[in-house]
Amino acid sequence: MSDLTTRSYVSLIRDFLEGRASARQFQVEYMKRMKTDTDPHSPEEFQILERMFEDCDAYWTEGRTASTITEAELREGAQTALRKLKDLVGPS
Repeated sequence: MSDLTTRSYVSLIRDFLEGRASARQFQVEYMKRMKTDTDPHSPEEFQILERMFEDCDAYWTEGRTASTITEAELREGAQTALRKLKDLVGPS
């Protein structure tokens, strides 16, 4: 697990939750970062990051389907991911 890489995800999630990034900006940046991330991650960390990726992938503003989530649900997932990642690396 790369502490620096994990902290970059924490920072990105925090920016979204604190209103410095819109849901769409967060979605695009998070998915881009995950797709290009080549750092090793522990299984526990990867599970957290992957779940957040799945939430980003499911977030869609154009019409609802059974597989899409709302911004509120995206925020809820981000809060959970942030808490779990901070538990792994400690407070920043």
